Amino acid sequence: MRVLLISNMYPSQHAPTFGIFVRNQVEQLQAEEMEFTVAAIRDPRTGKKNVLKKYLRWGLGTVSRFTTRYDLVHAHYAFPSGGLLACIIVFEKYPTL
Repeated sequence: MRVLLISNMYPSQHAPTFGIFVRNQVEQLQAEEMEFTVAAIRDPRTGKKNVLKKYLRWGLGTVSRFTTRYDLVHAHYAFPSGGLLACIIVFEKYPTL
């Protein structure tokens, strides 16, 4: 099963605990032979400029992933991930979680 995960938190090399619970969930589901693509913010920095930049980059990057067909799209939070997904599914119908 091909799954797209949309989350505003996911660990990176520079922030290994940022959204670690999301990565743990992905790893558990990968053990069940699910194939994941992760569209997530990996930058925990705050401040208006940083937040605006990372959310714009994340939103555009997430939209660009819809050139691939997924069996399921999982928005990890109702907001902002679910809001972004709600905008996308207006144009493309996907099973969501």
